[in-house]
Amino acid sequence: MSERFEVAGGFAPRDRSRGTPLAACAAATRTPAAALLVFALLALAALAHSPAAAAEVQARISRNTLAVGEATTLEVIVQGAAGGEPEFDVPAGIEVLGSSRSQNFSWINGRSSAQTVFRYEIAPDAPGQYQIGPIRVKVGGQLFESRALALTVTAEAARL
Repeated sequence: MSERFEVAGGFAPRDRSRGTPLAACAAATRTPAAALLVFALLALAALAHSPAAAAEVQARISRNTLAVGEATTLEVIVQGAAGGEPEFDVPAGIEVLGSSRSQNFSWINGRSSAQTVFRYEIAPDAPGQYQIGPIRVKVGGQLFESRALALTVTAEAARL
């Protein structure tokens, strides 16, 4: 026996054993495209409601000691939620040569995870000690900060 519940402009039967609207279940499973659409909407809803408190921002440099004329990669990793572009001051004597961004989203056993990696290729113009950061990223209206990173630059390496 089924009971009825009100939907916009009418009524639809409800399956008592599950408590789910039969009309919605039938619509979701009629075609693979509809089922995929339902799954995509659920995934987006999970991302939209993921707490910013679960976000984490990390920063690292592939090489902490360089010679003038060499380059290294600065990576800013935002784990747990989608965030905005990282903000940081580039000290005088350091040049940003280029940047890239990669995103990874996974859904395993009903749990979603998101990771965004921002990569900046940086090169020093002069020898010295430099501090990059702290690096700030806004996630869900909250500001997250990584620790500052130290970079040591020596004089240009001798060329043979």
